[in-house]
Amino acid sequence: MKNTVRFLLLIAFLGFFLLPMVGNTPPATSIGTIAPQDMTSVADLDELTPWWNVNFHYRRMVNLTDSYSTPRIDAPMEVYILFENNTCYKDSIRVIDPNGVEIPSQPYNISYWEDADYIKGATVFWYANVSADSTATYWIYHSEDKTITATNYDAVVSFARTTGTLSGKFSPNYWSFLGNYYNVTMFNSAGGKITNGAHKMDDGSWNWNWGSSAGSMHWNPDGLAGQVTSSTAPITSRTFVNEEGPLFINYTTQLPFGSYAKLNVTYTFYKWGWTTRIYIVYTATVSGSGRTDEWVFYPYITTHSVEVAEDLTQTYYDNWVQSGNKGKPAGFGWWNDNGISHGTVRISHDSWNTNPGYTNNYDSYYYRWNDASAYEYWATAIPTIYAISGTVLEETCAFPVWNGAEGIDGYMRVFNATSRYTPLTTNIGAVSSYSFTISVTDIGNNAIEGANVSLLDAISGDLLYKSAGQPYSELTDFVGSVKFIGLQNKTYTISVWIDTTTWLNADPTATGMNVTWSGDYVAIGPFTPVDITLDLASIDIHLEDLMASNLATIGSETIQVRIYNASDANQANWRYMDYQTTDTNGDLTFTRIPKCDWIFNFSYSDTDTGHIYQWKDFAEYVSYEISDSDITDDLTRNWDLPLVTLDFNVKAY
Repeated sequence: MKNTVRFLLLIAFLGFFLLPMVGNTPPATSIGTIAPQDMTSVADLDELTPWWNVNFHYRRMVNLTDSYSTPRIDAPMEVYILFENNTCYKDSIRVIDPNGVEIPSQPYNISYWEDADYIKGATVFWYANVSADSTATYWIYHSEDKTITATNYDAVVSFARTTGTLSGKFSPNYWSFLGNYYNVTMFNSAGGKITNGAHKMDDGSWNWNWGSSAGSMHWNPDGLAGQVTSSTAPITSRTFVNEEGPLFINYTTQLPFGSYAKLNVTYTFYKWGWTTRIYIVYTATVSGSGRTDEWVFYPYITTHSVEVAEDLTQTYYDNWVQSGNKGKPAGFGWWNDNGISHGTVRISHDSWNTNPGYTNNYDSYYYRWNDASAYEYWATAIPTIYAISGTVLEETCAFPVWNGAEGIDGYMRVFNATSRYTPLTTNIGAVSSYSFTISVTDIGNNAIEGANVSLLDAISGDLLYKSAGQPYSELTDFVGSVKFIGLQNKTYTISVWIDTTTWLNADPTATGMNVTWSGDYVAIGPFTPVDITLDLASIDIHLEDLMASNLATIGSETIQVRIYNASDANQANWRYMDYQTTDTNGDLTFTRIPKCDWIFNFSYSDTDTGHIYQWKDFAEYVSYEISDSDITDDLTRNWDLPLVTLDFNVKAY
């Protein structure tokens, strides 16, 4: 039993163990879960999938893609999300599967805003299923609504703390952890590590001979120069449960590692087994060999096995017997037809800041399952380590436990769900919600930038405010668009207005220059489209004289046109809304004039000849008009002015 079987668990944030380690910075020791994922990218927004529940006002899409022709069942999956203030009430997070069904989830690693009812950031965990060579879309929903109640999912893992006996065999047992097919306990005088365990059999009974009868299931790590942990007590007050389920439980024990190091052993318990992470930090210069991990199962009770290589090749053994032959497989599993099983999935094996005066051989480690006459064990042996203050060794493995009667399928299910060699690609979408995408155009269907758009209560007419206190009021962008998110599935009044004097040369006393619109719309999903047309139209005018010559502003000649709001029955109240001067071709454009009864007056001046026709003179003879009902689009007009020569007599004409 001195051949230590070492099994490590990497508890990492969002596929952390899959990222290459560069430089001299070791990973954080904070808790996490194994989640085999490639680096995350951003997915496009999905505006078509129906909303799961109208009481949850925000959602994010998470696409999980397999590229290894490998199906995933109960793969531990997690994403870290930052939430805007007052958008994620602490009890509101839900995960929805590709079929639109709520599934159990477990938020952890949670931070809060100043109002502790609202989450600022959280890692959301769930068990994911993905078919081979396909993409599965999950949704994370949340809401600002404080009336939403907390979830109460059935626990798939559980734990208890006890000082009594367990099955009359081991006493005392400090902690006990239970999953689908395992029940393991921690003995405090053995470092707070797993000391013994029971395996559920195919008939539903529990076999307490699965773990070592000597209470040494997780026998070591052992350190350099013979330091062992099988009989070392944890550091006082450094054994604790970090996360309590219902989907996974995280447990850590911290041990002294001789006088030169400290050791963290962290187990994360899942429905299908657990992972173990060994994290050793050296505080002095030291060298020697040892085992990073060691597990012992007693008595010798399994027969079949499978070895999975790094290229995912599977080698099956119907009756595997081996002693002393070691290797570096990606995974190894053993089982019996009556239900017993155990195995490992290699996840990580890393070192940092080793003694620069010596070759770092830590990556040359080897491990494999072995059998002996009375027990089976799994060991990770390492070459000589040359450590200095700040050297870090880290190793992580997953430990599957399944119904051995399933055979190889039970092991491969866990291998595929956890292996570093079959990562899922994860694409996370931006937050979406019941919302409006509002597009504002003029009558000619041209986008209007700078229009004021506000959201009002459909009953009271009051301006609405976001949960953080800002009003639902914005200016349209250069494509004439505004987006309002965080809404509910109900009717809102949308109000739009724009002041045309910001671009028109209007008489200061002119009326009708503010153009407004309002209407009621129902938010029916993410980015419900709303198309709004403001009563603004443009008109292109070409001016010629009676000889078909362009009336151009050129040289000493100036041709100007004024447009008036002639809607008032009292002509004395008419005021010009804009004026423009013809170009060298006799053309001019009025841009986005408020729709009304339009009257156009013209003026002409020639500084060389002294001929000047003022507005009041010219309007008596040549005034053109367009009624409100004729303005259904942008307009074009070709108009003739009664000018024949510069000396013509208007009245005689």
